[in-house]
Amino acid sequence: QLYGDIPLRTEPVRSLDEIQKEKSSQNDIYDLIINDLIFAESNLPDDAVDEGRVYKLAATGLLAKVYLTTAGYPLNITANYSLAKTKAVEVITSDKFQLLEDYAQVFHNNRYTSETIWEALVSPPNVSNPLHQNTAPTGNQTAIMLPTEAFTNSFAVGDRRAEWGIKDGYTNAKGNEIVSRTYYNKFIDEQFFEDEL
Repeated sequence: QLYGDIPLRTEPVRSLDEIQKEKSSQNDIYDLIINDLIFAESNLPDDAVDEGRVYKLAATGLLAKVYLTTAGYPLNITANYSLAKTKAVEVITSDKFQLLEDYAQVFHNNRYTSETIWEALVSPPNVSNPLHQNTAPTGNQTAIMLPTEAFTNSFAVGDRRAEWGIKDGYTNAKGNEIVSRTYYNKFIDEQFFEDEL
């Protein structure tokens, strides 16, 4: 999605002579991805051995996403819309997942929730989300993802995506103003704000 046509490798490079390789088409890249996911879906266990490990429905969910991606621009394989729907419905009707009551409960977790299909587990504050740095306009951090006033005002009154997800500054428990402008709250680990002087 980011780079378009790229060199496709399925074997390790074993010599300098093998470094140069022509680009492959996005179709070829996605064919490999889809075939890998179909194989994974057929061969993975129904349930993860441990939380954080991959399992059948994780592959099914990713397959739905890849089918949806290839159905749109630039590949426009419109037949994949139907395949994406089929795979998404398999995940939805599996009875293994349930939407949380509150939008805010989706974020700031270090364990799975009832919505989680598959995700990397973290142990805050030892492992941080790189989106924290990209959205936290604090100290010497240059936030590159900040909400505009027009975006903030586009939400209806009471919409939790704006009410909880967009904050207008942050003052920590010590009374220090850590953030002086509007920022996206959903990617922030507030412990880092509290640890600020």
